[in-house]
Amino acid sequence: MKKSILSLLLACFLQINLAFAQNVMKGVVSDANGPLVGVVIHDKDNAKGTTSDMSGKYALNGAESGHTIEFRYLGYVTETVVWDGKSAVNMKLKEDAVRVELHGVSHNVGNFVISSVVQTLHGMQDTSLNRL
Repeated sequence: MKKSILSLLLACFLQINLAFAQNVMKGVVSDANGPLVGVVIHDKDNAKGTTSDMSGKYALNGAESGHTIEFRYLGYVTETVVWDGKSAVNMKLKEDAVRVELHGVSHNVGNFVISSVVQTLHGMQDTSLNRL
């Protein structure tokens, strides 16, 4: 009798754990030169997301089989995959054909100083920034 009750409690416990278990999609994001830090990994079907760490590793909680996963990084082509729910997804991103450079610009407005980052296309003359 005690074994029956114990078996029943164990079965209930396992069912509860399975009900609350989340799928975790893992992998590494890199480019031709190695790991990429800060890549945004986004599940387009449930709006969950994460970013890659210093080693390019990521773990996306709550992803499910068949969901479309997007990998975004400034200056690189955005890639999407449909996750099979099982395997790790190691993504190698390619640089975008149009290179993006960041220039720090400060604007004085009265007593306020507003710092901003202006994205300019590669090849744009520095004199073009003076018009900003």
